[in-house]
Amino acid sequence: MDVNQIKTGKLRYDLKIYKDYKASEGEIWTVFDPVSDKYYRLHTKEYKVIRYLYSNHVFNELAEELIRRKIIESDDELKTILNFLRQSSLLLPDYRLTEGVLLKKIELFNKSSAFLKFLKVYLFFKLPLFDPDKFLNSTMPYFRRAFNKWTIYFIIFISASGYTAWIINFNRFISTVVDSINYVGIIRFGIALIFMKIIHELGHAYAAKANNVRVRKIGIFFMVFFPRLYIDLTDSWKISDRKQKMLIDSAGIIAEVVLGGIAALVWVNIGPGVISSISYYVLTVSVFNTIFVNGNPLIRYDGYYLLMDFTNIDNLRMKSILSVKKWYYRILFGIKQKQNIKNKNIQLFLIVFGIASYIYRLFLYTGIILIVYFKFAKSIGIVLMLIEVYVLILEPLVLEIRKIFQLRKAFNRKRSRVSLSVFLVVILIMFIPLPWNLQGPCEVRSQNDIIIFASFDGFLAEIFPKNGTKVEKGQKLFKIENPFLINKIVIDNYLLLANKIEYDQLLSDKTKLGWANVKQMDIQRLSNELKNGRRYLSSLEIFSPINGIFVQFDREMQLGKWLKKGEPIGEVYDNLKENIIAYFKEDDIAEIKINDCASISFPDSLVSYTGKVISINTVPAVFFRPSPLLNIFGGPLQVIRAKKKYELSRNYYEVEIKLDASQNFNIDRTGFVQIRKFSSVGLSLIKKIFITLNKEMCL
Repeated sequence: MDVNQIKTGKLRYDLKIYKDYKASEGEIWTVFDPVSDKYYRLHTKEYKVIRYLYSNHVFNELAEELIRRKIIESDDELKTILNFLRQSSLLLPDYRLTEGVLLKKIELFNKSSAFLKFLKVYLFFKLPLFDPDKFLNSTMPYFRRAFNKWTIYFIIFISASGYTAWIINFNRFISTVVDSINYVGIIRFGIALIFMKIIHELGHAYAAKANNVRVRKIGIFFMVFFPRLYIDLTDSWKISDRKQKMLIDSAGIIAEVVLGGIAALVWVNIGPGVISSISYYVLTVSVFNTIFVNGNPLIRYDGYYLLMDFTNIDNLRMKSILSVKKWYYRILFGIKQKQNIKNKNIQLFLIVFGIASYIYRLFLYTGIILIVYFKFAKSIGIVLMLIEVYVLILEPLVLEIRKIFQLRKAFNRKRSRVSLSVFLVVILIMFIPLPWNLQGPCEVRSQNDIIIFASFDGFLAEIFPKNGTKVEKGQKLFKIENPFLINKIVIDNYLLLANKIEYDQLLSDKTKLGWANVKQMDIQRLSNELKNGRRYLSSLEIFSPINGIFVQFDREMQLGKWLKKGEPIGEVYDNLKENIIAYFKEDDIAEIKINDCASISFPDSLVSYTGKVISINTVPAVFFRPSPLLNIFGGPLQVIRAKKKYELSRNYYEVEIKLDASQNFNIDRTGFVQIRKFSSVGLSLIKKIFITLNKEMCL
């Protein structure tokens, strides 16, 4: 067949074509296909082309005519438009061409991988449930009467009052949200979400009926087996009034927001109970669903379509992606491509929107994955993170590299060299070891210090040395009295004496010799208990284990205070030899090694001191003594609980540093330690990822 005699095909006669609205890149026309019940949007160029397709033209002749009239610039544009019309079955069927299109679709499907087939067929599908149009038509009169002008004003007033009360109680709301992130809370949130989605979709449906738009179906859309309620409002495409479209787009959000405000008013003003709990979950789902999902224009939900109708930019996301690509093609490689949108402000908006939507999706998915990782199953969180990295980073990056490689002939060499140089510099910075400092708070501690604990429960009877005075080894520090222990010793003495008398009597009677053995065991038990009691009694006097300075932890401790066994009372330290004890976070401790050089600085001194790391404690630090490093004493380390010991809000590890030169520092003086390390950002990131994966796989 002569290539020059290929026919274009004829447009179907049953198609309905009407003018829609004027967008940023020109007028928009809508084509309705009554057979497939689908709508298609055409720009001015496509519309001018299809006006010629009511006759079957020779391709080359029509292409020359359209180029002469400046409707298209090349025959490739005509090929693209004709391919779109054939793929959409908008041309009258031609046996050979129609069959060829069908066979090509089958061939492409067969070539696709089993994984992609699974995604298309099983993971992404819609399940229509029923046609709601009759129900909506029958209930619409009641809906209009129930939601007249005055009731709408009243509902808005109630909702606004609810959100005002919610803002006043915002701190309470946030703390409740944090407490409710658990398995039970997730189930309750899910139930509230289903309820709110029904209200949301009904809002869209009644707004559509108010504008005489047919509601085709209500059903469930499954995305990776996760169900979402959807409503088919395809016929809203025929509406040319932007205000009507925006009302339909925003009706679901308005319904959720209003209901959320009413729930907020109930939650704030009602006491704890079922109604308060229901109101809280409805409010929370309304707020978060509106801000982060439905009302957010950066993802393809209601806010996106609302912005698209507001700006008059059809297919906003795809155009923003193309604008971003053209922008960085021009900036990085000097490739100048034709801009369909001439307005520079709209071009800038599309670039900003494209970048912002990608960053938002990245942070949104990462946030959800982190919640799964820290609150639920860590292994599932890691799998989701790997999928996110592949879908949002690796796959788009590989496709873009292929595209850039195809466009290499159009590169501006000078611009490409500059871009390549900048890229190599960034890689160099990422992977060249650079100096950086690990910093942690520190305090001056004695090389030889021993904490004194209460050896037994009892009342504090005596404190012999004064706080901060010198003591010698073996000098008495405290005396504890326990009347219960003394009373038990007295009773055990009497019981032991009584049992010995009974034992002697049993030995004198031949018939009771068997009981004498039992009584002998009682005597042995009482003797052991009496020995333990006397040993405990002797331990109530506490002596200094070394020569040094005695420090009392509780400066206000009074005689007669009840002390529990193991409770820290004070410490004795040698003030002639001091070391620096620094505290580093868990992420930093893995980088520190024995003999690493350290720099010590104090806030009240301009001089810094040097030392070396001599020990690293791999067990999280526990404070048995008051320390000026704890926040309850004005320090930087956050304490969450203070009883027998001070529990920190996060893990810190002790690193002992010996000064290079002897210094006479006051014990408990505080400062900061810096340890210089050399590493690259890229390698550190890779190392942390592998450490996390290894730790989770081992678990």
